[in-house]
Amino acid sequence: MSRSALVGIAAAIFLSLAIAAIAAADKIIWKPLDQAILSVDGKAPQFWNVYTGDKQNQLLLVQLWKRYLLVDRKQEAVYDIDPKTLAKKGDDLELPLTAKPEKPLALSEWSTKDMGMTHRLRFKLKPGGRLIELQLPHRPDLRGLY
Repeated sequence: MSRSALVGIAAAIFLSLAIAAIAAADKIIWKPLDQAILSVDGKAPQFWNVYTGDKQNQLLLVQLWKRYLLVDRKQEAVYDIDPKTLAKKGDDLELPLTAKPEKPLALSEWSTKDMGMTHRLRFKLKPGGRLIELQLPHRPDLRGLY
């Protein structure tokens, strides 16, 4: 096999991998967060789920009945997501990046607290006055122990 043929095959493989990476970057894969605790106005909702979009739990997708809220902990913002834009893949959900609304929902309160083995996140939606509280598990920082 000639050198130009090998270079052509390597270029084709690289191009296909690059296209796959670009296609994967167009959407967020949401994985269920099994040990999360959710309450709305101090009560547990009947049907809910919490998904995470990254390893640090900075992006969360909260399912309350048929409503989905995208919670961005870094920007302290909550967005209402149209359920029709989500695609279910097994236990995971896929959301295109273009589905994120321009404006976040109005909030009257936002607070976070590190409670040892969990992070507590509280926010109050302004239009309805609903207080939503999330308790998210996190691993302790054991870097100083060794």
